[in-house]
This record gives sequence, structure tokens and C-alpha cells, in this order.
Amino acid sequence: MEFRILGSLYADAGTGSGPAVIRQPLPQSALAVLLLRANRPCQRDWLIDALWGSEAPASPEASLRVCISRLRRALGNCAVRLESVGPPGGRAPGHRQQRGYLMRVRPGELDVEEFADLAAHGQAQLDMGNPAAAAAALVQALALWADPALPHLPDTPIVRALASRLHDQRRAAIDALVDARLAVGEHEHVLGQLRAAAQADPSRERTAAQLMRAYRALDMRTEALEVYQRTRAALLAELGAEPGPLLVLLHKLILADLAADDPATQLARLPQAAPRQPAWQVPAPPPDFAGRANEIASIVDKLTGPGVPVAVIAGGPGTGKSATAAAAALNVREKFPDGQLYAELGGVAQPRDPQDVLADILCSLGVPSSRIPPAGQARETLYRSLLAGRHVLVVADDAATAAQVRPLIPGSSGAAVLVSSRSLLTGLAGASILELGQLPDSDALSLLGSAADAAESSDAHRDAATAVVAACGALPLALRVAGAVLVARPGLTVAGLARELEGGHVLDVLTAEDISVGDTIGSSYCAVSAAARRALALAATNLPADIPSWALAALADGDTSIATELVSVGLVSVATAEPGSSRYQMHPLTRAYAAKRGQQRSGQDREALTRMRASWLYRADRAAAQLPALPFLTAPPPLPAVSAQRTVDENPDWLQKERVNLRALTRYACDSGEIGVAIAFAARLLPAQCITGAYADAISMWRSIRSAAASAGDAIAEARASYYLGVALADSHEQLDEATHLLAACSPQLERAGDQAAAAMAYGLLARCASVAGRHAGALRSARRSLQVAQGEQASALTSCVVSAVLGVTLARVGLVESAEEHCRQAWRLAGSLGEPAYEAFAISALSQVLILSGQHLAALGLCSMGIGLARGYGSDVVAARFMLLEGRAQHCAGNTAAAIASLQSARKGFRAAGCAAEEITASTLLAACSDQSGDYQQAAADLDYLTQALTIRGIADSGNKALAARALAGLAVTALHTRASRPSS
Repeated sequence: MEFRILGSLYADAGTGSGPAVIRQPLPQSALAVLLLRANRPCQRDWLIDALWGSEAPASPEASLRVCISRLRRALGNCAVRLESVGPPGGRAPGHRQQRGYLMRVRPGELDVEEFADLAAHGQAQLDMGNPAAAAAALVQALALWADPALPHLPDTPIVRALASRLHDQRRAAIDALVDARLAVGEHEHVLGQLRAAAQADPSRERTAAQLMRAYRALDMRTEALEVYQRTRAALLAELGAEPGPLLVLLHKLILADLAADDPATQLARLPQAAPRQPAWQVPAPPPDFAGRANEIASIVDKLTGPGVPVAVIAGGPGTGKSATAAAAALNVREKFPDGQLYAELGGVAQPRDPQDVLADILCSLGVPSSRIPPAGQARETLYRSLLAGRHVLVVADDAATAAQVRPLIPGSSGAAVLVSSRSLLTGLAGASILELGQLPDSDALSLLGSAADAAESSDAHRDAATAVVAACGALPLALRVAGAVLVARPGLTVAGLARELEGGHVLDVLTAEDISVGDTIGSSYCAVSAAARRALALAATNLPADIPSWALAALADGDTSIATELVSVGLVSVATAEPGSSRYQMHPLTRAYAAKRGQQRSGQDREALTRMRASWLYRADRAAAQLPALPFLTAPPPLPAVSAQRTVDENPDWLQKERVNLRALTRYACDSGEIGVAIAFAARLLPAQCITGAYADAISMWRSIRSAAASAGDAIAEARASYYLGVALADSHEQLDEATHLLAACSPQLERAGDQAAAAMAYGLLARCASVAGRHAGALRSARRSLQVAQGEQASALTSCVVSAVLGVTLARVGLVESAEEHCRQAWRLAGSLGEPAYEAFAISALSQVLILSGQHLAALGLCSMGIGLARGYGSDVVAARFMLLEGRAQHCAGNTAAAIASLQSARKGFRAAGCAAEEITASTLLAACSDQSGDYQQAAADLDYLTQALTIRGIADSGNKALAARALAGLAVTALHTRASRPSS
């Protein structure tokens, strides 16, 4: 099949019947939008916003279905690629999950994807120094576009954003093609194109720089200077800003070209006996230098390659870049017999002009200052001429930008350049980049011991030293300063220093004479804009895990360049790079510095936090909406009235990936007294926590929210928090006493507050807790009340499903097996009609328990197998383990001991991984019973030993667990007697 959108809309199944004919504008627009989001689900509400924007029809979902139906008919054989996606069985009452559509395309079928691949390949070839290959790929990429480009697109905010991104990629590909053609010497051929582009957009600096480069290469310097003046005037008129550093540098170079003599003349003026002795200028590495062996080996390998290799050592403040560069230079001294030149470039705080650096190097090479050419091309040519044929290593230390380094690169093979920088310096074409991070623990301990003059290096103080390393974040500079502090204060022990570093003033402690970790970080902090500093400080205090690029942009009022600015000075580093969204990590000491600098909050800061939190909450809502509805959990409360970007979709895995940041945002809202926002966050996290078994996190979070609501005197918020806490406690199968108390108190409060759906579910869960505890009469009363409250509610079918299942298990426990089975089957039928897999799994679990109690073990086994498949289908290993536990019980009751043991071992492994203590104890008890029944008393004793360890580690605070523990320990005594009796007498 073939699909095209970068010109006239085109869809052809390749069957010989010709392309699809789509005459109506709305289906054309729908196909274009779906192809722009190819292979990604488009939910119905998103498609409605994309196609109609603020002018949606009266019945938007019906209109969308008609549009898609017409599109399917028009697509003909291509229609098989237009898929419906979403939960089976439609949308359940009270649940926010939506169906949608997806256009499936394969590699090579869609021109948009082909364009992106070719453009990326061309850019990569350009970055690797292959301009001819880059130009070939970029020409192919741009040839896929036709005019008018991107037709059949509705004018809505969502589509404008999608089209804008694609047009930006096209503009970037055009720029890269011009760069490639300039690199291969086609300056004259691109002049016309560049003149037209500069005339169309006089303030675009990238175009102006390319045109100036072309003019300069063609010796048309006057015209190049005119371009600079026109661009500067346009920038001042439109933005009130001066040209950027690239244009300024080109301007200087062209002026220098005009003023300088011919380089050959300059060389002729030098003394005949210009010094040729080796210059060894690179300082030695610190005497306490430790670690980095692999990194140095990699650098050495790069520096001894062909041509003029350039290696960059990048890293944040204090990572030991200069020391590593010095150690690497020492390792390659024999490879560069003509010397090692050293250039201090000043870093981000005081970046030096590379022309001044060249003048210093020329002086060190014996050129009199009076004979050094003016700044510009002549000076660079003289530098390269003096190094021609010499095997020299140039170490450029603490570079702020790639522009500082380029003039220092020699022109002939045999030389090499080693650069240290807080930035990755990706602008250095062909450079090998090595990014330094934290030291491994062993190297960090070694560095601390060396810096502290081996004070207290015995194993007795290893724990304290490890604590110091952790407080320093294994940062080489911090460890070196910590060692200096120990030396400077003879009475201070390593343990004492560890305690001081834990006191919240770590940066105040890490200062020794003229070296301060805080000042080192501060030089980068002060080098970025006020907006970047504010975003960093707010991220440091509110987002403890990796920081998504969109969150930084939200803190900076939508400025997407903030992340690049922070990376360029080493304040954050790229943790992961994903299409459309990267994630950044911040060193703990940088986080401490930024948090301290941002302690005083302004109104602007509060607005930024509100804006960022709204984005997080909206994304959490979109991700949670794609999770299956869970038994006893109602749909989360509506979003607070905050603005947020409404064009993003996150999958359910996003909640797990962002769990640390989401918990922090919930805690911040709770501490700030915004209980409603905290509940909104936590309610969207809870389903994912229950599915993955992260009950401890959920319970801790809801305890804090409930306490804050109680302190604020907000009875309704306290009731809601009690309900959610009760769900987490009950679903964990632990602390059922507390869950019962909370649910009994909050259910009537929720009912009085008008939240009938939550009240009905709370009564239903209360019935389940009572049934588990053997209070069957109470269970039946709570179940009846649940059904009464749910009458007339949208979610009544969900309530009826779970309550029927609870009634079934309760009736089976009092011997009414036939009625119990009918209730459970009714719950199963309801769950199937709702299309909710978690509810279906709950009903099947209840029916399995009833069948086991009635002796129908084989039927129960079949249901357990079905339940395991359902649970894994919606991603819950915990529920799958619960079915394995039931499977083990059924096999045990049926006398299949070996099969029972296999199922129970799998169940225990799953519970252990999820941290479900009570169920892990249950599985261990049953395993011991199975081993005892099979006559393997030694294995039974081992299983009960495992159980006692689990009880010791997990605790037995709940009365249900206490009873379970008592039965298990009694079994342990019996098994021990069996084991002793089975041993041969001595």
C-alpha cells in the first residue's frame, strides 16, 4: 500500500484498481489527521477536537462515526488499515476510557515517515562530516514534498500544532541541505536560493549566516557585510535584539579578512629560527586522581586515530573533566613527541575569545607579539602553518562553546585535540564525545581516602565513608573538598562529617579555602537566563526524579529552549532521548544548590508551578483514562478548573514511569493545603498502583492526604481520602481491620455528601471485608445497603457486579453453595456485558472460590487459567498471582500435590515481587501443607522457615495476619516433629 500527504492526498492499496477516491472534505481531513498520527491511537474526543476545534457539531461522536464510516467506504481495499481501538464491549458506565481509531501503516508506505527517515539520515551524515552523502539524502527527502503542501487539513489548534512541527522539520532539512552544499563547495549554486530566503525573512539568523558564508567563500566580503547590517537592522526593529554569537563571529572574521595581509607574507616575516622544540604545557593530573580507567582508555583510543581526531570530555560542574583530560594527556605523551599545547578557555563564567587564546599559543611557540596577525583568518592560518607536520596534542580546557574550539583545531594529520566542557559541544563536527558521570562507589571511596590523607580508612569506618560518598553524590570535586575538610579539621571524624552532610546544609560544609562546590555549580547557574534559573529551581524542589522536557517548558511559559540552555552549562544532562520528549537528570548537589537559590517564591513562580502542575494532572488523567476500571474504585474526580495543554495523550505505562514525580506533586499539593488537587492526583495514580501491587506507596500517600484533610477541617475531603485509603488497604489484603473502620465511617458521609457512586462502592467493599473476617451477617447487611445506594446511579451495574460476587462467596462460606454459584455467575455475566476485564477477573475469582468450596475442583482450575490470562491481559501480575494461589488450592484439594506446589511457588514469587505480605504468607503456609502431605517433611520445614522470615520482615500487625501466623507456627511445630521422626537414628 501507499499513502501520501505531503502533496495531494493519496491512498492506494496496490491491487491494481487505482487509488482511493475521497471526494468529501471531512473524510479527507480525517484521513490526513490519522496519517499524521500513523500507528498511534487517536481517541474520539481528540479526533473531534482535531476535525472541528471549537465548532464541533451538536452530536460530535455521532458525526465522527458517520465521517469514519464514509472514509472506510471511500478507502476501499485500504480500509483494512483503518482500525477501531479501545476496550472490548464498549464504554462502561462511570468509566472514562474511550474508543478511538488508528491508521496502520508499514515502513515505506507513508511519505511523511519516509521524509523523516531520509532527513534524519542526511543530518547524521552531515554531523559525521560526509556532506555529499548528506546532500543526496536531503534532496530525496525534500523531493517528497509538493505544493500545496499538507492539503486537506482543518484549521484547528491540534492540526496547526501537528502541521507546524512537520513544517519545522522541512525547514530544518532545507537548512541542512544548504549547509551540505556549502561544505562541498557549491557556494555559487546556493546564492540565489539564499538571497530569496533572506529577502523573505530578513531577521532569520540561520539564513543570514549561510548567505554570509557563501559570500565570504566567493570573496564577496562587501556583500557579506551588507547581509550582516540588514539582518541586524531587522532584528533590532522586530525583536529589539542584537545578532547572535554566530553572526557576530562571522562579521569579525570578514572584517579581519579585509584588514589582514596575506598569510604567506606573515609567515615570511617570522624569524628564520622559529623555535621547534616540544612544548609540554598541559598540567599534571591531581595527585589524588582516582578511577576513570575505562574513560581514559576510550579517550586514548580516540586521540590516536587517523586524521586530526577531536575528543570531547563533557560533564556537569565538578565531575573531574579537567583532571581526566590531564590524566589522558599524560597517557598519550609518547604518541605526540612534538609537544602538548594547553589552552584555558574560561568556561561558561568567563569564556575567552578564541582569537586571544590563539595569540597566547603563538607566543608560546616563539612568535613575537608584534608579528602576530590581527584576529581572524590570518591568525588561524599562521597557527595551523606552524603546527603543520607536527605530532602535537592541543588540550582545550573548559570550553563554553564549539565556536571557541574550532579555530584551535590543527589542519594536518598527526595532531589531535582534547576538549573539556560542561556542554556536549555537538557543534564540533566529527568529534568523539565522552560524558562523565558520577564515580563508581569503589573509586569514590578511594578518592575520598586519598583526599583525606587516608584518615580513618579502616573497615570500621567504611559505613561512614560510604555515607559521605552518598551525600556528595559521588561527585569528584565534592569528594576532594570533603577530604580537604577532614584534613583541615583534625578533630572531625568521617562519621562526624557524614552527620554534618546530612543536616540540609551540604553545600555550606563542602567548602575549603578557595574551593567551593557551591561556587562551581553557581558559575553555571549564573551563566543561564533568569527564566532557565527559575525553571531549574522549581524543578529541583518539585520534581525529584528525571525531568521531562515538556515540564521544563511548562515552568518556562512554554519556552522549549530552556532544556538546551541548561544542558549546555552542565546543570542537567540527558537521561533518555525519545521522539518528541527527552528526560533530564539533575545531580543531587545541583538540585540542592538550585533549591536553595529558589527558596523565595514570587508570584511568577507560583504561576509557573500552577501551569506545570496542570500539565502533569492533565497527562495523568489521559493516562489513567486508558486503564481498566477496577472493582470498588469509582471514576476519579473531575479535573480542577486549571488550564492545560489539551493535545497530548499518554499511555498507562506513563503513570509508572512518572510515579516518583507524581507522588512528589501530590505531596506538594497536600502540604500546600490544596487537598482537592492532591486527591485529583492520587486518585489517578491509585488504579495503576493497585494493578502493579504498589500498595505501600498508595497507603502512605492516602494517609497523608486524609491527615491533611482532617487538619483542614474538610470533612468531605477526609471522607473521600478515607474511602480511597480503605480501597488500598483492602485490595492489599492487609490491615483489613483498619480498612473496615475507615469504610464504615466514610460510607454514610459520602452518601450524605451526594457521592452515591463512591458510597455504594464503599458499602460493597465493607461487605467484602466483613465476609473475609467471617462476619457474614454484617457482610449481607453492607451488601444490601450498597445495592440500595447504587440504585439509579450511572455506575450501578458496576456496583451490582462486585456486590453479587461478594454475596456469592459469603453464601458459600455459610454453606448455601447453589445460591452462591448463581450470584457469582450473575456477576460474571454483568462483567462481560460491561466489557471490563478487571471486573470479569473479580467475578471469575469469586466463582472459583465457590467451586473450590463445593468440591468442583476441575471446574475451578479451568476458571483460574482463564483468570490468569485476563489479569495478564490488563497488566496485573498481582491478580495473576492470586489466581495461581486459587489454582494451587484447587490442585491441593483435588490431591494433585505436585501441581499444587508448582502453582503456589509461582504465586509466592509474584506476591514477593509485588510486596504483598499477607498473600505471600498464605502461599508459604499452603506450600508447607502440600510438602507435609506429600511426605517431604524437610521441604515443609524449609517452607515454614521461609514463612517465619516473611513474618519477621513484614510484621503481623493486622489481626487477620496474626491468626494466619498462629496457624502457620502451629504447623511448623508439627512439621518439625515429622522431620525429627523421619531422620535415621545415630
